[in-house]
Amino acid sequence: MYLRAFPNDFSIWQAAIEIATIIIAIASISVALIAADQAQRANQIAVDTYKYTEEKRF
Repeated sequence: MYLRAFPNDFSIWQAAIEIATIIIAIASISVALIAADQAQRANQIAVDTYKYTEEKRF
């Protein structure tokens, strides 16, 4: 009776795993893009701070 709760056809499980894999891949790419954007912003802040400090020095 317990085995009847799960389909014997593994194609359903395979499709579910493939969908989950696609979702995880999209999420991973999104996180990587956000991290790259944050790194670029931090770099720009550092450059701007350096330029400001150099201008105030003289």
